[in-house]
Amino acid sequence: MNIGGGKNFVAIDEIKQCNSWPSFIISKKDKNSCITKEGKLIIQLGSRAYALFKGGQQDKVVSLDLSKSSIVTNVPKNHIRLQ
Repeated sequence: MNIGGGKNFVAIDEIKQCNSWPSFIISKKDKNSCITKEGKLIIQLGSRAYALFKGGQQDKVVSLDLSKSSIVTNVPKNHIRLQ
């Protein structure tokens, strides 16, 4: 289980999957793929995730299928870089 716990993230996926996502969460889109705006992962159980995104004036919880998505989270500012 990848529970989440409030991590900031973006998801990257192929256009077929992106077309099933609400348009207000899409940051960049081309003919092959898209990237979401930054969201906050509330919980992820298997391929189903619930995330919080800015939706105009208010935040909205969105249910997403992230089974084949690449997930990118922020690297902590105090991380140790291995050479």
